[in-house]
Amino acid sequence: MTPRKQPTPEPLPPARRVAFPFTCPNCDGEIRTALVFCSDLCRKEAEYVRYHRRCLEDGGFARPDVQLALRIQLGLLLGGGYPEQERRVPAAVRELVITRDQGRCRKCGERGNTIDHINGNSGDFANLQLLCAPCHNRKTMERFVTITPESHPKESANCDRLMLRVFVAKPERSCDANNWKDLSRTIRSARVTIIAAARERCTGKKCPVCLAPLKKAPRREYLKTKIKRLQRCTTCSAGPAGRTCECCGQQSVWTNSDAAACSSCGQITPLHRTSERIDPPETR
Repeated sequence: MTPRKQPTPEPLPPARRVAFPFTCPNCDGEIRTALVFCSDLCRKEAEYVRYHRRCLEDGGFARPDVQLALRIQLGLLLGGGYPEQERRVPAAVRELVITRDQGRCRKCGERGNTIDHINGNSGDFANLQLLCAPCHNRKTMERFVTITPESHPKESANCDRLMLRVFVAKPERSCDANNWKDLSRTIRSARVTIIAAARERCTGKKCPVCLAPLKKAPRREYLKTKIKRLQRCTTCSAGPAGRTCECCGQQSVWTNSDAAACSSCGQITPLHRTSERIDPPETR
């Protein structure tokens, strides 16, 4: 039996290098954790761009319900994002609302399928109602306002920025590509590895540059300095340089002929060759 030929994946734009501190793929903001995006809003913006591009590619954009969904998503993003965690309704409360409203939309009387917050984000039982999808979408659209560069300059600029990413021929950012799901896993895995290495540099038991175990200091030296480990690495010849770290401001930088590393924050900087930087694999 002839195996089915796999579709050729969409080529990615040049991927940003993963280095500590990390860079948000959506806004280029600084990240000091293993999270891929710097905020939930950035994650939602990237999801919107990918969904909009996918709808344009597969023809789904021609459907009125898809156009309405895109308008609502864009409006929520421009308003600061949708507080998903804050507005999440527990399953037990959801069942109580459906039972109270007898499974019917409180606006038109048709069968309801959406739990709506009447005002604000409060999850109180009295602030919840059952609506059908058309009534819920209509209520959401009624709360939107028309924006212009004069009335809402910041929101208008954000809208233009997102639309440029949607309609560009090739994805401008790696998070706009269709195979972002696989790439994001690679990036997160690389960040976890780099953060783990940075933590090891701060233990005082390993060389901050090469992570080789530091030998214990002789007893005479220990009694004099109260430092348990030798302040030099016998593996890579690194040692304290008396320099201040640009990242944390502490005078705890170790150097050798190849790199400089801080034993306080774990930051490492190459001197002559590339240091601990990991490029996510590009799709060929």
